[in-house]
Amino acid sequence: MLRLQTLELHYHRGSHSCRVRPFVQLRGVPAMRYHGDHMASAELEARWQFFGRWSIVGFGRAGTTHSYDRAFTATQNVGSGGVGFGYELACKFGLHGEVEERWPRKPVTSTERLHGA
Repeated sequence: MLRLQTLELHYHRGSHSCRVRPFVQLRGVPAMRYHGDHMASAELEARWQFFGRWSIVGFGRAGTTHSYDRAFTATQNVGSGGVGFGYELACKFGLHGEVEERWPRKPVTSTERLHGA
């Protein structure tokens, strides 16, 4: 049976602390590395329990930040994903042990200048 394990969506915009700007927080992506005035991220994880306690897991994660100033705007996008297999250690608690292979990608960054210097 294929089961959607996790679906998370996060969005933050506008007012934020003067010390910490909104940042992308995803498993497999360095924390606080991608931050801006606006932030959005999504995570999806699915599990297929194919034989007794054995299962296959697939997951994908993506995040984006957007910063703006009078002189320019900048957008950073980052994503990661992977597959793995696992064994259900405790049926009663839904505890799984897993081995995963992840594929983090380097961020794609674009900067546009809106006003002349």
